Amino acid sequence: MKRTFLKFLISLFLILIPMLSSAQDKIVLATVENLPPFSFYQNQVLTGLDMDMIKEIQKRLNWILEIKTLPWVRVLEELKAGTVDGAFSLYEVQERKTYGDYVEIIHYDNLGMMVMRGNEFNFRGIPDLYGKTIGKGAGVFISSEFDQAVLNKKIEVQEINDTQMANIRKLHLGRVDVVIGVVETLIHYRETLNFAEEMVVINSLIERARPGYLVISKKSVYATQGEFLDKLRKTILEIRNDGTYEKLKAKYHVLLPGVLP
Repeated sequence: MKRTFLKFLISLFLILIPMLSSAQDKIVLATVENLPPFSFYQNQVLTGLDMDMIKEIQKRLNWILEIKTLPWVRVLEELKAGTVDGAFSLYEVQERKTYGDYVEIIHYDNLGMMVMRGNEFNFRGIPDLYGKTIGKGAGVFISSEFDQAVLNKKIEVQEINDTQMANIRKLHLGRVDVVIGVVETLIHYRETLNFAEEMVVINSLIERARPGYLVISKKSVYATQGEFLDKLRKTILEIRNDGTYEKLKAKYHVLLPGVLP
């Protein structure tokens, strides 16, 4: 009888371990530090809409969430390897679903282009970029059509880990024709470098309101914990739907849908 009861206690303990860990253990999430107004350093403090979203998740769930900042390519590599528990904010790309579980949307990106004033062009689709030299962040997914055009050498791409506003500087120096990125980020960099009078955003976006997700690595101990994932998903949805997300958008001057500067 005692042996049976002992086996029961051991089994119960093994069942409870994942549930306890999800509430008490440190959860490591990777992101970039060069995506204002979503994730960036201000006065040596990591701030932005995404950071406030993570803080709100942490407060509501009483979890310990640690942020690890890396270049974007490294974010993806560590997510795939499972050396971090999760990452944000990832676009929905089929290949990334092989190593990450998409939990919920953290923010929406307006993916657009910046050029030197006087070099504006009508953009209706990827073919309008043929023959141009494009600057973009390393590892940033534009579209499958864009990737195919690059592969077919119809578009030249210069990819860099853009932590020092290098793409905007290269545009100013004439080394690239177009910089592709999140419109709010491009505008922030343009203003920071005092290029506001010299650079403009192309009126037509590549994609409006593209979702950026919080993703949990399939190799994380949390990937198999259904209760953990459900709580995380539910909490993010609550933040987005109870007015908190809209307040954060206003705080960080995120562009409204359909509005471009």
